[in-house]
Amino acid sequence: MYKTILKYVVGSAVILMITTVVTLANDTNKAVEGGKKLFINYGCYQCHGYRGQGGFSGPRIAPTPYPLKTFMGLVRKPVGVMPAFSPRVLPERDLERIHAYVASIPKPPSLKDIPALSKRAVTQR
Repeated sequence: MYKTILKYVVGSAVILMITTVVTLANDTNKAVEGGKKLFINYGCYQCHGYRGQGGFSGPRIAPTPYPLKTFMGLVRKPVGVMPAFSPRVLPERDLERIHAYVASIPKPPSLKDIPALSKRAVTQR
């Protein structure tokens, strides 16, 4: 009888953990997709590029952004020419989603992994 109860408890715990992981993954995906739209809507891409790679007037902010608290502080009280985005202009929840998007951007491949830039391709020209 105890084995049956134990199997039921363990099985229920496993189902609960799987459900939690799936729910968190879905929430994360929604935050990332929402953050990407907000990144564009608030004009972040204009200086930082669509993939956070940086540009003429804005530094690289991806693929390794600052921790959320630091990121938010820099957006609220930036250094240099970036305008400050107050919570009235850019709500905290939107800023958290933008950070989720920037944090989700994968690292680019290393130069040696890009066929056109490999030593072999360069020497054959």
